Amino acid sequence: MRTWVKQHSTLFFIGFTAFVIALAYGALTTGIFSTQRFVFTLRGIGLGFMAGGLALWAADERYKGGKPGLNPLLGAMVAVASLTLIVTFIIFNTLTAAALNILLWSAVAVNGLAMLIGLIVMIVNPAYEQMPTAMWPEGGEPELPEHHHHEEHAHPVEEAVGDVQPEPVTVEPQAAASEPAMAQPPEPDDLTRIEGIGPKANTILHAAGVLTFTQLAAQDPDSIRRILKEGGFVAPFDPTTWPQQAALAAQGQWDELNTLQDELSGGRSS
Repeated sequence: MRTWVKQHSTLFFIGFTAFVIALAYGALTTGIFSTQRFVFTLRGIGLGFMAGGLALWAADERYKGGKPGLNPLLGAMVAVASLTLIVTFIIFNTLTAAALNILLWSAVAVNGLAMLIGLIVMIVNPAYEQMPTAMWPEGGEPELPEHHHHEEHAHPVEEAVGDVQPEPVTVEPQAAASEPAMAQPPEPDDLTRIEGIGPKANTILHAAGVLTFTQLAAQDPDSIRRILKEGGFVAPFDPTTWPQQAALAAQGQWDELNTLQDELSGGRSS
């Protein structure tokens, strides 16, 4: 479903092109709003595809914003209506005028209704992708410049000359310099690559210390729910498949991950 929703720009462009061709062809023949069967059909297909593209755009934004509740309905409406428009265009010469009108305008109406629902929902309950806030690191790098470590140990060595042997001096600076490096966290991964995780959920997980796909794969769904709820995430979500997706991402199995995500809806099994 997510793959289909992402095709909103392609669907809208096809519809816009068909509509412009219909108007141009009509203007060169019998009139811009010609009732010639081919022009009439192409014009209806253009309107239907453009409406379907706008409906899928709303669904895609709601996926990114973490509110995909209506997306299966919108995607199914647009899929059925668009398929009907394609079939109508293929067989329009074999249809009676009444049958052509019923098929064409019913499909246009379904896509138009899907577009209307999507736009109203985006106005009443907006859901747009937001840029995540940088959460790590804070206060700069924890490791001091190398010459600082040497300065820290230089004075004790000078004071101890003549009393004790300075054997530890060659070891301690190296140990002190290595400790901050070992304490550095792993480089954060973009967890929005996981179906169902939007920018806000990504930010909350990073703030809770779940920075990488490997760390996410080690979490169970209940732990993920607790982290997000404690972080103030109130949108509906289902993390059941997130560890499985994260395990594939951690191993670099992107083709397998894409195949799995094609079978999901908002991160949930269809």
